[in-house]
Amino acid sequence: MDTRLGHTQARRATLSLLVALWIVAGVNSCSTDRDPSSLFGPLETGRLVVDGLLVVGAHLPEIRLTRTGAPDRDYNATAHGVSGAQVVVRQTGGATYTYAESMPGRYRIISTHIVGSGREYTLEVITAQGERLTASTTTPPPLFVTEWVLLENDGTTVRQTLRRFAELGDMVFQAPENQLRYPQGLLEARFNRPDVLGFQLGLRGLDKNSPLVVPADFLSPEDRASLPRSVSSPIFEAEDGKARLPWFAVYYAGRHVYRVLALDLNTFDLIRSLPEQGGSAIAFGGNAGGDFQRPIFHIEGGIGLFGSAAIDSVGFNVLQP
Repeated sequence: MDTRLGHTQARRATLSLLVALWIVAGVNSCSTDRDPSSLFGPLETGRLVVDGLLVVGAHLPEIRLTRTGAPDRDYNATAHGVSGAQVVVRQTGGATYTYAESMPGRYRIISTHIVGSGREYTLEVITAQGERLTASTTTPPPLFVTEWVLLENDGTTVRQTLRRFAELGDMVFQAPENQLRYPQGLLEARFNRPDVLGFQLGLRGLDKNSPLVVPADFLSPEDRASLPRSVSSPIFEAEDGKARLPWFAVYYAGRHVYRVLALDLNTFDLIRSLPEQGGSAIAFGGNAGGDFQRPIFHIEGGIGLFGSAAIDSVGFNVLQP
């Protein structure tokens, strides 16, 4: 497995990690039927929404194409899928990759291509009605975390160094070094900072029925049921090449995948301008957000995201206190 991120893991990251993707597809972490217009402001019904994230070292991703719905009606992304579109991705100075519709609004590449770093890719969409949507991304440099460490509470002494997917595959979840007892120590990623505008952290719990580790006596059953198993950080700068995962982001015991994402301009601008991501970046360092009237889209002929990221990840098991 690649030391930066296996292709299978990268595809999982594009489907489950970035809050930006969940939102531009018309959903978020709380609801599968949220109308994009409630997030993007007063948009006309039927506007094209694109959803695609390229991951360095992974295959070209699925492209999702939907439309905004009426603000006074329940939104369903499948029902608003755009069918019959011509979808291609062109690599500047390289080949053109044609997509085919796999189900309404979802398009998959016919051939195969591994996304390279520092390259420009352009998306071109022509709908059956003749509408045109275009967007371009320049992929970031590779990201490689040199060390995943658990620090003592003093923030400097290394308690243990975690094993990698590249070493053990899915057996990392059983490795003694990757057993973390809630809420002891500080989990830190150390990396040679690539030249990007910003980063995002993501944490995904893999065990659907694992118990809570946070004190839950004061929570109602409804509140307990709503605690997420997947969370994302605000944008941060990581000027020192370090990122810490705070324990307040962890709600459950069991297996987790922790990811660091180096973002291209499109993804950086969209995430930092989303209302959900506009809060403090405390404990992540160097808030790169700001106050925006509406999200920033680098899309011609629609809204949404066609962006890219470089990702590295580690797996660990959270033990009960």
